[in-house]
Amino acid sequence: MKIKLKLILFSLFIIFLSLSFITGLFVFKLRSSLKKTEIEHLSVSLRRAESLFYDYLAQLNRIATFLSETKEISDNIENPEVMGIYLQQKDLLFPSGSVIIFNERGDRLLSYRADSSPCPFEIKPYLKSSQGILRLSGVKEMGKSLCFISLAPIVNPNSLEVKGYLLIERHIDSDFADYLKERVREEIFLFDRTGDFLGSTYIGKEGDRIFPSRMKRESWGWVGYIEGRPYFLKETLIRCMDGSACGKILIGKEETRMVALLKSSVNYALIAFLVDFAFAFLLTILLGNHFTKPIGLLSEAGQRWAKGALDYRLNLQRRDEFGHLASVFNYMAEEIKVKHEELRRTKAFYQTIIDSNPVGVIACEPSGRVVSLNRAAQRIFSGNLKEGENLFAIKGLEGIREKFTRALLEGKAQEAFGVEAEVPARKMVLKLLMYPVQREEELLLIVQAEDITRKREMEQELYHLRKQALLGTRLSSYAHDINNYLTTILGYLEIMDLKVADPSLKEELQRVKKTTRAAAKLSRSILDFSKEKMKKEVVNLNDVVESTLDFVKRLLPRKIEIEFNKEGDGFRVLGDPSKISVGLYNLLINSIDAIMASGKERGKIKVKVGAEFDPSSGEHVAKLVVEDNGTGIRQENLDKIFEPYFTTKGSEGTGLGLYMVRNMVEEMGGKITVESKPGEWARFTLMFPLWRGRG
Repeated sequence: MKIKLKLILFSLFIIFLSLSFITGLFVFKLRSSLKKTEIEHLSVSLRRAESLFYDYLAQLNRIATFLSETKEISDNIENPEVMGIYLQQKDLLFPSGSVIIFNERGDRLLSYRADSSPCPFEIKPYLKSSQGILRLSGVKEMGKSLCFISLAPIVNPNSLEVKGYLLIERHIDSDFADYLKERVREEIFLFDRTGDFLGSTYIGKEGDRIFPSRMKRESWGWVGYIEGRPYFLKETLIRCMDGSACGKILIGKEETRMVALLKSSVNYALIAFLVDFAFAFLLTILLGNHFTKPIGLLSEAGQRWAKGALDYRLNLQRRDEFGHLASVFNYMAEEIKVKHEELRRTKAFYQTIIDSNPVGVIACEPSGRVVSLNRAAQRIFSGNLKEGENLFAIKGLEGIREKFTRALLEGKAQEAFGVEAEVPARKMVLKLLMYPVQREEELLLIVQAEDITRKREMEQELYHLRKQALLGTRLSSYAHDINNYLTTILGYLEIMDLKVADPSLKEELQRVKKTTRAAAKLSRSILDFSKEKMKKEVVNLNDVVESTLDFVKRLLPRKIEIEFNKEGDGFRVLGDPSKISVGLYNLLINSIDAIMASGKERGKIKVKVGAEFDPSSGEHVAKLVVEDNGTGIRQENLDKIFEPYFTTKGSEGTGLGLYMVRNMVEEMGGKITVESKPGEWARFTLMFPLWRGRG
């Protein structure tokens, strides 16, 4: 039998199968239409229940307003017994709620309960936040309960003075659910915000309240089961007085007999469809096996050839088109095998030459697309550069595009030295040599890459060590001279103290001596920066900051103020308190200079000590922030301000302050960052590891 005849038979079978499917789809659509009608009816009932819910609240408001305005309540606010008798007479107004009378301060005077479990509502918090006559109405969540709340003021009709407040409260429970069911004629279920049941109208065989189980969410609502029977359920939110969703109203309707009958019809249709499908499946296997077996053999042969099994041949003894196709495939396989072997030997020869080169070699198209690269190049870029990717996708190599293009246009080699590149694994410094080559009709550019990162790091480390040695020598000299001057000043102050008899002058001299001793201590702390290692101890960061601020505040110009904020009693860190003090002193002096240079009428320095989570370390760290509203820092200087001897103050600055601050922070295992908006503000953030030991 020819393939054409086989396809005709298969098409006839597909038509038969399609008719079966369409029949089943029609039955399914009919059921969906009836189900949609039931759900729309349920939606109408839900809107009715929601309207009744808020009508009930409005009714409570009317009752509360009526009672609060009656003369019996207003005149007997101080006589709870008379008010209780009056409320008993008006019991029909609030058969399911509680009435509570408060005085103008929010103290309870009377609780008249029509039920046995009033809601524990207090109005004092609302009186404190209210700026006028207090009125409340809505739903309030109290513990595991939801309650209607309606509060009205009791006002003297003559003086309009608030004499107290009248509160009507009512539980949202099964009794209230019964109230809704009497009006909407559907089952009602009430939930709180956590999904716990508050009330149900469905009474089981044993007389207890029953709630839906095995609830499953659908696009239109829910499907649940009560005593084994399925129910359609629609929900609406209950909003509390603060606007949050604190509960739900569910309205349920049992599936009708029509839907159940239709469901049985669908089941019968499904059974018939499955029988047809089984028959079609068996027929498909018989016919499909005749078609798919040779196709599968051809596919398997192609996969084996693609994987390198070029000796594999098809053994398909057929007289139709598949047999002819198998013969063509076998002939093609022989030709491919010969050509593949020639290409393999040529490629292996050239690849051996390229891979033996210790320098990275990358062949690129004019667009930058990588055609090939050797092992050395893969090692340099840590496997992040592959064939088919663009060379300029490597971060930092965008800067060589001009020389890359020039090498292509001029046909001459171009060199790029000290190119900084970055891959996810690391940063590196490269030396690149680019030159064009011709491959058949295509022009390629060869990029030779050499990693000189280690060489550059060694040069920078040597430069840094030289600067540190010079800095230590100068710091020692400066601090020693300053300390000598301060010691001499203290000596003269002691002599003056012996000669002065005026008590007021003696008091001033004591202040000068105290300030001078603090300056001498600061000088000795600066001297410590020139030492090789920091003497670490457990330090309360708040105490160090406060003592430093006490000293700096004596130096402040009148136009500048310092605002200090701290979180908690203190944060313990491991470090040298004198070095922390010197570092903070340098930051504060910089802030004072920046404010004075800005020319602003009022200057402000904000100092804050707190803690936050550091994602880089995965732990909480202590944070010290110093912010001022001075001149700010220009963007181009942000990366330079921590370098030694860099200053924007001209001859007045040494360029060592921020360098010492950074060294102090890094010695303590922390880090320092800077942010700024030029002309408006600058903010330094110091983060230190918290001490987690004992003692």
